[in-house]
Amino acid sequence: MKGFTFILLLFGLFNFNNGKCTWDNCPAYSNDGKVNIHLVTHTHDDMGWLKTADDYFNGFHNDQVKVGVQYIIDTMLDGLKRNKDRKFCYAEVGFLTRWLENRSPKEVQDLIDLVNNGQLEFVGGGWVQPDEAATHYVDLIDQVKIFN
Repeated sequence: MKGFTFILLLFGLFNFNNGKCTWDNCPAYSNDGKVNIHLVTHTHDDMGWLKTADDYFNGFHNDQVKVGVQYIIDTMLDGLKRNKDRKFCYAEVGFLTRWLENRSPKEVQDLIDLVNNGQLEFVGGGWVQPDEAATHYVDLIDQVKIFN
């Protein structure tokens, strides 16, 4: 939980350039006296590594891993709505689908608005974020094809 709190603290401290700096149009950085840090806020929520997907989502069995993905999603969306300069990359659409099942129409519309204004981006193209280090490329391609 300390690590998650630290990430949220970092997320709150930075003012992001809304659409001005992306992978293909970021201005050159030429100040040799300073370090340029590019922070990408994103998810990496395992769907079944040490707990079941339900336990990860609900935050059950915290003696194993202290995480509740539904609270991560709530906090992320709240932060994005409070500051239009913030952006977030979301990778595990399986968890997001589960979250959407019990949301009000207003909450769903808030999510849609964040996507439409470029604050929330879905990355990876899959139901879960795969372990790219151990996954065969055919499996990665299949996951993207199935999701899309």
